[in-house]
Amino acid sequence: MGLPLLLGRDFIPQEAGGKPGEFPKVAIINETFARYYFGEASPLGRRFGWGDPSKPINTDIEIIGVARDAVYGKLREKARPLIYFPGHGGAVLVARAAADPALSLTMIRQEIQAIDKSLEIFSVRTIPQLRDQELVQERLLAQLSSFFGLLALLLACVGLYGVMSYDVARRTHEIGIRMALGAQRRDVVSLVLRETMLLVGAGVVIGLSAALWATRLIASLLYGLTPNDPMTITLAGLLLLTVAALAGYFPARRASRVDPMVALRYD
Repeated sequence: MGLPLLLGRDFIPQEAGGKPGEFPKVAIINETFARYYFGEASPLGRRFGWGDPSKPINTDIEIIGVARDAVYGKLREKARPLIYFPGHGGAVLVARAAADPALSLTMIRQEIQAIDKSLEIFSVRTIPQLRDQELVQERLLAQLSSFFGLLALLLACVGLYGVMSYDVARRTHEIGIRMALGAQRRDVVSLVLRETMLLVGAGVVIGLSAALWATRLIASLLYGLTPNDPMTITLAGLLLLTVAALAGYFPARRASRVDPMVALRYD
């Protein structure tokens, strides 16, 4: 599996032999095992065994290496003490491929058939497929959240554009007076955009405060991401401000093109 060794050595081919039922005499442990049973002392060369505590235990398994911690059953589980023994065969074959897994699978089938034609390969899955299988719920929730998030963003854009358009239409007479008194188009655009950004800025502050308060409710649904991830929060805020600027710009540009004489007669 490519787990890096932190101490000691890897297994050698001679250690993977043995008679049926014979237990291997060497083992590699993980960091958690070493820390739990040996503390700061080096576990290399130490021996262990297991059995009924009421009877003498044969401690003839030597520790030859320490591997980095890795999850074993579930992606969300915390590291637990693990022991690795040299392979003695079994029903599962793990292969590392540098090329396309589909091409490698064909070669593996040919090699296995050359050894024993009665052996059959089934239930072939890659590590990314196994990982994705563990994250089905998270991916579904992410897709639903993305959909409803985009829907909420669309509604916010439509609502913001509608509010600003109504506000500009309501102030057409005022804008006409400003332009009649010498206000430039850029002044009108700046005025509308400034009010838009103030409104949206207040909304973003309130929304982020509510989002940070609600992070405790979604923490269990996230994997590989903290609920208050600074990058995500920053990008979300910038996205809303950008959308708000665009939604406010078009009514502002339309207001800047109002003919002052028409605006002064506007009721």
